[in-house]
Amino acid sequence: MAELDDMLRPFVDARRHSDAPDFISETWRSGSTLLEDWGERDTLGMVTGMFFAGSDTTMHTLSNAFVLLLTNDELIQRVRTGGDDTIERFAEEALRLHGAVQFRLRKVNHDTEIGGVHIGKDETVMNLHAAANRDPGQFAHPGSVVLDRQSPKRPQDHLAFSFGPRSCAGAALARAEVQETVRAVLEWFPDIALADTAEPIGPYTGYALRSYSRVETTFTAQHERGAGLAS
Repeated sequence: MAELDDMLRPFVDARRHSDAPDFISETWRSGSTLLEDWGERDTLGMVTGMFFAGSDTTMHTLSNAFVLLLTNDELIQRVRTGGDDTIERFAEEALRLHGAVQFRLRKVNHDTEIGGVHIGKDETVMNLHAAANRDPGQFAHPGSVVLDRQSPKRPQDHLAFSFGPRSCAGAALARAEVQETVRAVLEWFPDIALADTAEPIGPYTGYALRSYSRVETTFTAQHERGAGLAS
């Protein structure tokens, strides 16, 4: 983090008094309305937070999505041949089952009751998205990829991006990145598969952001962009 701060600090400092519409300039202008002593440290925190929110989370989710595909021959065939709608539905199931963010902490604004449990003002609640996304009361076959899922209302009804006023600002971009990456890889590498020598896929790694560890694959590039790549 210190190295990243050092890399970004010149850009942050250069826009301290900027009236441009970019994110860093907007952060400087808006910060003082939130905290009287808003400064460089706060702006750096916003910038690095947005950087990780837009990179690490998508990377971990993509890793999990490809583990789902590469360990299920029937699923990868359906996604490969099912068209855009199937890819979009698969992306939602990957986000529901193996979204990178497993939990979120929230501070309670006022005394309330959830599920018969009293929660006092200013107490901290840990929302377990991973558990909620596998709630059998909301999702039939909660631990499986169901490409024609209809409940509760639509495939997007999960908590991978949180919910309400604190929903992920980059949800639409993240969805597009997952969909386009799955589409491109299956097009460019139509025979991609787990390597015969691959070690058993281990458990999740990480804490706040989680994904499966590295897996080994074989493939033959079939797309012009993949020309020259070896199996």
